[in-house]
Amino acid sequence: MIGELPEKERQVLALYYFEELTMKEVGRHWAWANRAVSQIHSLAIVRLRARLSEMQARNPRLRAVLRRPQPRRWTFDVRRLRRGKSS
Repeated sequence: MIGELPEKERQVLALYYFEELTMKEVGRHWAWANRAVSQIHSLAIVRLRARLSEMQARNPRLRAVLRRPQPRRWTFDVRRLRRGKSS
């Protein structure tokens, strides 16, 4: 899937995720503005998500595997926090 992306998008993804460079460092590496790097990265992610959705639609078995995890809802009890501070 990544191999299907345009060259610039592959380069940004490789440097950002595999080489673990920041967006700023990726921009310096290729002499691109930070905004350009961010836009290229966003476009690549949109394309990958679209491709995954297509694959899910074609193969029902992938639906369970590729289902997005629900975000964690962090809740807390204020009374507990107050008790913790006083002890």
